[in-house]
Formats: sequence, structure tokens, C-alpha cells
Amino acid sequence: MPVSNPFSDNPFTAGGASAAAPSSAGAWGPSGSSPGTVPAYTQDAPVPGTSAKPGPTPFPTKGRHEADLAKREAELNAREAELKRWEADLRTSGRLRPKKNWPKCCPIAVMDIKGEVPQELQGVVSAAYLSYLGLCLCLLYQLASVIVAVALINTKSGRLSGFFLALIYTLIGIPGAWMIWYIRLYTAAIKDRAFTYAWFFLAYLIHIFWCIWSAVSPPILFNKWSYAGWVTAIVAALPNNAVVGAVYIVGASLWSVEALISIYVLKVVYSTFRGGGGEQRLKNAAIQSAALHAVARV
Repeated sequence: MPVSNPFSDNPFTAGGASAAAPSSAGAWGPSGSSPGTVPAYTQDAPVPGTSAKPGPTPFPTKGRHEADLAKREAELNAREAELKRWEADLRTSGRLRPKKNWPKCCPIAVMDIKGEVPQELQGVVSAAYLSYLGLCLCLLYQLASVIVAVALINTKSGRLSGFFLALIYTLIGIPGAWMIWYIRLYTAAIKDRAFTYAWFFLAYLIHIFWCIWSAVSPPILFNKWSYAGWVTAIVAALPNNAVVGAVYIVGASLWSVEALISIYVLKVVYSTFRGGGGEQRLKNAAIQSAALHAVARV
């Protein structure tokens, strides 16, 4: 009788291998991991014994950033407008009086083109200021020309009365031009008033007519020697004295250049005024004024 072999059940045989195969659910759980290996964890599941950490805070979106910038810009604009309103109220009430700075030798007026005039209008006001300085030069040179004529020409031809007329032109013309048309344009550029622009245009047209008249110097109405113009230089000054004639020719040239500069300034100011809608604002202001007068009469 054969003796049974206790070692006949070989685990490495086909039958034994199937019997010795571990079950899918062992001591390590359903993962089927063998001892000595680290179980595989998913990305979302935290490691045992640790706490889940929150992810990084996302940066603000582009739309939110632009909205914040727009909000800050609106706040700054509102503050700037409020400051300008306070400054205007202080100027109107007289509590804020800027220091007089013109002319530098003897300040009697306030003029600060770069500080008070808007940047887009500084060129226009500067051109008008150049025209005003040119007028001052022409009037002073004309007075000097008449003095030379009185000193060098001995014949009696009304030169002394011409001197007094030239003196009157100078004493009235220099401050008059400042108050009548230059300061009007300066104020209109700062406060943007349509009626002030209209006043400037009217006064400046008279200024241009005066410059052309002085350059031509027709021998009518006033003494011919009081104008350093072309007619006086050619007809009266040159035949009597060459030096006086040359002096008057220079004066006539100055008046001619001043007339051309003034025409250019008028064109530039009107183009700026019309381009900014000033013509329509002037019409609307005139209509409103007429309506108020009509209601007051009723």
C-alpha cells in the first residue's frame, strides 16, 4: 500500500498555484497591494494623517482690474473738479488774489499764460501777446520818429503838433490795447466765455484797421507827421531829409509787419473759437439774452 506523500501538494504546480493565489481582498484592502509597497492615492484624496490645504487664491480678473482703475480715475476727476470749483469761488469772492507779476520791472497786472490758460489755448494767447508787444514797439518807435523829424527838419510843417498826437497815440494805445482786446482774450481763454470772445473780435478788428492806417498814413483827418507810414516817408520825409526818410520807412515797415501778424492772430483765434463750438454757444447765448429781455418787458 503506497504511503501518501505529505509534500505532494506542490504549490508551484498549476493546481497549487491556483489554490495559493491570494484573494483580491487581502489585508491591505481592495487595492490588492502587496506588503512593502505604498498604496496609490488619488490626487484629490489627502494623505492619511495630514489635513487638506486650500489652493492658491486666484488673481483678480482683467475686467475687475479695469473697473478698479476706472473707479479711481473717476474719483480723481471728481476731486479735481471740486478743487477747481473752490478756486473759482475764492477768486470770485476776492479771497484768492494772485500776485501781480507783469511787467517784471513794475508789476501792475497778473499774467501767467502757462499757469492759468489751458494748454490747448496757450499758443493762441501767446500769439496775441506777441501782437500786443509788436503794437507797443510800433507806437514807441513812431514817437521816436516824430522826435527825430522835429529835431532834423527846420521847415515849419506841423511837426510839433504831430509830436503831441504821436504822444497821445502812445499813452492811450498801449494801456488801451491791453484792457480792450488782449486781456479780453486772456480772460476768454481761461473762463471760456462766448461774449468775451465776441468783444475781443470787435476790438481786434479796430486794432487791425489802426495798424493798416498807420502803415499807409494817408494825409487826411490827422497830422501826417504823427504817423510813421509809407506816404509820410515817401512824400514828406525823404524830400526834406534822407535820415528822417529812412527812419520813417523803418516805422512803416514795422506797422506793415504788425498788421500782417494781427491778421494771422485773428484768423487763428477765430479758427480755435469756431472749432471748439464757440460760434454755436454765442448764438445760443444771444437767443437766451433776447428771450430774457422779451420776458422782462412783458
